[in-house]
Amino acid sequence: MDRRLCFYLIQGISSFDGVRQDGCSMIFKRNHCLQLFSLLLLLTMPGNGYAQDKTSLPDPQAFSKPYGHHLAPILEHIQADSIQRSQITALVMSYRSKIEPLRSQYRQKSQEFLTCVVKGDTADLIINKQLQLGQLYADITSQYCLMSLAVRKLLKPEQIVLYEEYKKQQGWTRK
Repeated sequence: MDRRLCFYLIQGISSFDGVRQDGCSMIFKRNHCLQLFSLLLLLTMPGNGYAQDKTSLPDPQAFSKPYGHHLAPILEHIQADSIQRSQITALVMSYRSKIEPLRSQYRQKSQEFLTCVVKGDTADLIINKQLQLGQLYADITSQYCLMSLAVRKLLKPEQIVLYEEYKKQQGWTRK
């Protein structure tokens, strides 16, 4: 969903007081509408597994597994020799100091976002938390892309094909 559209929808819900339909008093409380919309927003944001375009979204368990847990399976899949194994391992570990703090922040901000949604906080606060999550996710993805490009430089052409195959199997790239 476009950010501006989300903002206007949440603003509209925040100012929504109630509706009368066919003479019946059907009043929808502002907070209930906001919570419902926030839940829908949560279900369509990256990382939840419910959005329609799954090829562009992260794993529902994004950043919950330990850093580097894919290293051994990748090395096995690309049939890396001992020199490549040590070079790639050193490269992946060199990115740890950049990526791990971002992953930690992402987990913390995810909890803050969910808390805001559950508590029924203001639309501005919920949108702000979602934007923070989006920025952190983009930062993490950028670091992983840089690392992936550096790994590719260490591979032979046939290994690059295997590496890209592994990434597709994991859902890290579009198919």
